[in-house]
Amino acid sequence: MIRLDGGDQTLLLQRTAGPPRLAYWGTRLPEGLAPAELAPALQAPVPQGGLDTGEVLDLFPEAGRGFTGHPALEVSRAGGGFVTQLLPESDEAVADGWRFDLADPAAGVAVVLTVTLDPETGVAAFRSSVRNIGVDPLSVHWLAAAALPSAHDEVLAFDGRWAREFQPVRSRVRTGLV
Repeated sequence: MIRLDGGDQTLLLQRTAGPPRLAYWGTRLPEGLAPAELAPALQAPVPQGGLDTGEVLDLFPEAGRGFTGHPALEVSRAGGGFVTQLLPESDEAVADGWRFDLADPAAGVAVVLTVTLDPETGVAAFRSSVRNIGVDPLSVHWLAAAALPSAHDEVLAFDGRWAREFQPVRSRVRTGLV
């Protein structure tokens, strides 16, 4: 478990067999908590009459790992589109954060995810970059900085023109797009 503290916030990142998972983001946790003490509190509850496990949202969701929402990366080559299954290559501490190097050698794609948390304000920043490690040219159609869990699935925007300005418009948000 990787812990980042800043301002009054704590971010806990969990290493997985694929992209890292955001295990906790909230009020600053007390210093000195062992990962074993946190693990039970970070597990999602099992609903009555529901599935024991649901779709897991990591920081970089992929269709190749069964994510049914909008994936964090959409790429193609001359022969058509494909899905990725990124594997961790390395991770390391960087200034105020952590860097994760991921790659899918079969797809010829490498991704770098960087998560930082400002020590003074607690503002989190997420960055991603993609690199072609294959032979053929790679077209990138979509690259997200990160996918974060949200308790909301609707956006309220205001639209209109001339005499009907500021008309409320509610839109549903597809999983993975915000």
